[in-house]
Amino acid sequence: MTTGISHAPPELAAPMAALAEHVFPLLLLMGLGTRFSALAIAWPEASLQIITVSPHKGGALPPEIQLHLATDWLLWRSADA
Repeated sequence: MTTGISHAPPELAAPMAALAEHVFPLLLLMGLGTRFSALAIAWPEASLQIITVSPHKGGALPPEIQLHLATDWLLWRSADA
């Protein structure tokens, strides 16, 4: 069964992920591209957390994710002020 989603080959995806894990935090610390860097750091974790939520919990997000979402919302709101 194919899903129609094409993935990067592991030989390319692994170095790209390792580079991103090192470059984006440095950019964030230097204050360069802060919103883009924060999104690049947060997106993989958020997608994994949402995907791995067990269905027997009624679809509710775990408290850790709710806390992350609330703090992210507050940080983004305060950055726009």
